[in-house]
Amino acid sequence: MDESAMQNAIAIIGIAGRFPKANNIDAFWQNLQAGRECISFFSDEDVIASGTDPAFLQNPQFVKAFGVLDDIELFDAQFFGISPREAKLLDPQHRLFLECAWEALEHAGYDSERYPGRISVFAGTNTSTYLFRNLIPHDVLCLSLPTALKWL
Repeated sequence: MDESAMQNAIAIIGIAGRFPKANNIDAFWQNLQAGRECISFFSDEDVIASGTDPAFLQNPQFVKAFGVLDDIELFDAQFFGISPREAKLLDPQHRLFLECAWEALEHAGYDSERYPGRISVFAGTNTSTYLFRNLIPHDVLCLSLPTALKWL
């Protein structure tokens, strides 16, 4: 590679992710290699107990299965400088996103507190509807959000 190409080069040296029945990349690859089914299947009783409208059970296109992530309740809000109240309101996907970004740095072997250079984390996500489906319908929750979010 010539010198001009090296100036714009990047190196992917760390990776992190959470998947059904795999809390990290190593477990994910082991599941893939073993051909392990990682989707969870649920009974009618489980589906109803989760709050799903029982009418959905009559729809032949309704599938009683989805990927379940383990340990989502273990978010360390204090570690990320988030108050307990804000953590309760924070989209669970956002909590996992923060954890995975930090884990990617750890996987790369960099201590962001001590490394003198610049460190970047490239991460991706999809549009989340958590705010619109879980917080806005409950005005009491929205009213207790930090001032920066009171535009709602």
